[in-house]
Amino acid sequence: MSRRRKARLPAATKGTVVLDSGAITKVALADLLACSIVEDLSGRGWAVCIPAAALAEVITGRAKTDAPIERLIKQVGNTMDCGERLAKVAGVLRTKAIRCKKLPPSGPSGIEAIVAAATVACQPSIVLTTDPDDMGALLVAAELATVIRV
Repeated sequence: MSRRRKARLPAATKGTVVLDSGAITKVALADLLACSIVEDLSGRGWAVCIPAAALAEVITGRAKTDAPIERLIKQVGNTMDCGERLAKVAGVLRTKAIRCKKLPPSGPSGIEAIVAAATVACQPSIVLTTDPDDMGALLVAAELATVIRV
């Protein structure tokens, strides 16, 4: 029997919940923790957003494995495209994370940086992630963004 882990959620503030690729997969496959966080925040009026770039890491082209993700995309109905402006913000966040955290040049991926930039663009915001270390490094200066591991 699995125990439910409690995540620390913000109080009454409303904003946007951004899902990284790991969180997309977990919510699409009905992971208890990830789904409970999304349901709780949605019920409090938070919008859910899927950065389109994160889909590059979860869509396989195989109908059977893509079906739950496609259902989630349809259910959420809010994907954020990555235009030039968002990509430039992502580049700055990635460079700062590598320099400040003394990370290797490979550092956080470009897609992780785009998810972080989407999180910054939607403040106040929460990003659900399976990689809180890299996401935290990317969002170190974002005062109104919260990183939650799922």
